[in-house]
Amino acid sequence: MMAALMTHCAGPSATTNLPQLSIPSIGLTRTVVIGDQPQIDQGNVVNYGDDDDRCWPGQGCTVWLTGHRTSHGSVFNRVPKLKAGDAMSVRYNGSTYAYVVTGSEFVDRLVPPVDYMRGDLMLQTSWTNGRVLLVYATLESS
Repeated sequence: MMAALMTHCAGPSATTNLPQLSIPSIGLTRTVVIGDQPQIDQGNVVNYGDDDDRCWPGQGCTVWLTGHRTSHGSVFNRVPKLKAGDAMSVRYNGSTYAYVVTGSEFVDRLVPPVDYMRGDLMLQTSWTNGRVLLVYATLESS
């Protein structure tokens, strides 16, 4: 995975009610787990990062969710079909945060652009030739 260039946002402990990601346009509804590569490889949608820099909905920083596209459960196999204007939501701590997709880009896994962490929500899934697909979304309401 890419090195984290994240805004530091204190996250809840592992015992806190975990969020659920819903993307109706691609038929995806999954609970989001805390972790990094081992949890991604178990077929989960993962809120990626270290405990001191992981962001959650409503904290004013970029929520970074990752998952595999073609292996390990292929949880993000339809994420490449997302387009600007598609809706998604994250239910977290009793609130639902509504997001709208603003765009996507392919970046080098090892040398991402300095500004790759942007938007209120970012989905990441692996691609080919050392690249990853990033899908960006903006918070519409909570």
